[in-house]
Amino acid sequence: MASKLAHLLFAASLGLLASAQLAVDTSPVTAAAASVETVSMIDASGLPITTASDAAANAWYIPLTGPASAATAAWGASVHIGSSGAEILPITFGTIATPTHQPTATVFPAGAPSGDTSSSSSSLEIALNSAQDALLLGADSTVSVLSTVIATADSPTNISSTNLTSLPVGLNLGLAGHWPGALVFGGNYDANRIYNETHWQTTAATSAGESTFIATGAQSVGKVQLHLYASPATTETNSPSTNDTTYPFATTTISQTTQPLPATLNFSRDTLTVPDASFCDRNFTIGFNADSATYPRFEIAVWADLVPAGSRCVADAGAGAIVLGRPFFQAAYVYVTAGGDLYFSSIRRDGAVGVAPREFDLHAVLGGGNGNGTGDGDGAQESAVSGAGRGRGTLGGGWGLVWMAVVVALGELWM
Repeated sequence: MASKLAHLLFAASLGLLASAQLAVDTSPVTAAAASVETVSMIDASGLPITTASDAAANAWYIPLTGPASAATAAWGASVHIGSSGAEILPITFGTIATPTHQPTATVFPAGAPSGDTSSSSSSLEIALNSAQDALLLGADSTVSVLSTVIATADSPTNISSTNLTSLPVGLNLGLAGHWPGALVFGGNYDANRIYNETHWQTTAATSAGESTFIATGAQSVGKVQLHLYASPATTETNSPSTNDTTYPFATTTISQTTQPLPATLNFSRDTLTVPDASFCDRNFTIGFNADSATYPRFEIAVWADLVPAGSRCVADAGAGAIVLGRPFFQAAYVYVTAGGDLYFSSIRRDGAVGVAPREFDLHAVLGGGNGNGTGDGDGAQESAVSGAGRGRGTLGGGWGLVWMAVVVALGELWM
């Protein structure tokens, strides 16, 4: 009797555990690893070495001065071109026209994965879009990192070179005088800039594997709705690090909501196009997936100081469409994959925090709480794009089946 019981328990558990494991494997993590190649030019013995490539070791980043309220102010990264002095150049997305004669710019200083600049210095060489006088991000653009570790009594000077693709990249442009922006490479994003969001958000158009955005800087995002809030002024304290029901505008009163309107991302545009002038100089949110039955709804807050009338906000009632220019990339955190998919999160406006690179994981929980209320929780749990809870839920169900089988087996044996 005892041996028969043990055999039945073992067989039932083994078979059903295998079923549970197969269920989990149907929802794999889809975030692709960053393409990187790291080679040390000089080590302690004077011989070149190659190091393992991983997201944490390649979390290089470029600090950005964000666009200001005046569209004429310089924004972007501090760079050197040739022997010239430092200048601020903006960022573009696109393709390299002539790969064999590609000009580059040097970013110095650059943010290192360790975050420690006391014993080392680093510079990044990145492709230059000479036609637009801007740094170029794209599928065929690379970033070369030169890092020098200062000699100590225990070790000599070490110079290493790291080559990685400019995509994937995590970005928020920042707002001049309020909070800094950053480009984060190597399959990472800036965890300090993310607000208490539950998970990454996306749309059907921006998760279909298209390469339109990384080739041109522009792409449709489907239909959106704008929600104008009653509180007209920006409040700097409205982005706490903990969950707050008053985020983002210290009021929950909505005074106007548009009908669902087609919207397009355009990274090259200085302005955000709205249906009428009442949205300029005001706090409002952009609601995505407004007409989607399968993708969860979510909102990105746009503060009044990001959209001053005329310079950053343009009313175009006749167009019947929303154009999300650079003010949107100041208001949102955007992660761009190597294949051109885009994932979004709301942000913190805190200017006192530094960059904290973290490896991108499509199915990871971003915040520590229940999120900021900008995403539809029910839709997120059911959506195929969020992946929230799929692994844990399926595995939990598998264990439930195992214990049910054990109870049934015991019942049959002792009856």
